[in-house]
Amino acid sequence: LLAAGFAASIALSLPVSAGAAPGGPALAHPVLTAKQQSEAHAAADWIVEQLAGADHFPAGGDTVDALVALAAAGNHDDVARKLGAYLQDDPAAKEYASVQPGAAAKVVIGLDAACMDTSAYDQMMLKDMKDDGSLPGFASAFNHSLVIIALERSGQEIPPVLVEKLKSWQTAEDGGFE
Repeated sequence: LLAAGFAASIALSLPVSAGAAPGGPALAHPVLTAKQQSEAHAAADWIVEQLAGADHFPAGGDTVDALVALAAAGNHDDVARKLGAYLQDDPAAKEYASVQPGAAAKVVIGLDAACMDTSAYDQMMLKDMKDDGSLPGFASAFNHSLVIIALERSGQEIPPVLVEKLKSWQTAEDGGFE
């Protein structure tokens, strides 16, 4: 599980290759040592075993987490594409993403990590944003951060008021968030 978390953090922190085509291979990560790559592959193997042949996990968030981890690990591209296709096409996945902007952002980040089309979710993230940058649903620095990351990764404009709202939760002297 630690390796899966590591793999996911790498996927979220690295930019998408300019030459990657939607639906193409997962990202290569030259920054990983051979040992780290081996651990990431083992974690990806474990994730695929948990799927037991299914095209998604029962929870939408778990499906996105698995997609990000598989894209980061760089193996099981076929399973990553299957998870991505589920997120792009299945009404249950769209329902998960429609619950709140943070969920839609999480899907965008997952699809982008696997170099897949995010357009079905791009407009969901800022839907119903208030004039002060507040987003509906669970208002938190975490959800706002996910939306900002997803907007950046999908090439959309980040509304300054959204950044200001995120900054309003920055309370610690060291720049931390509540």
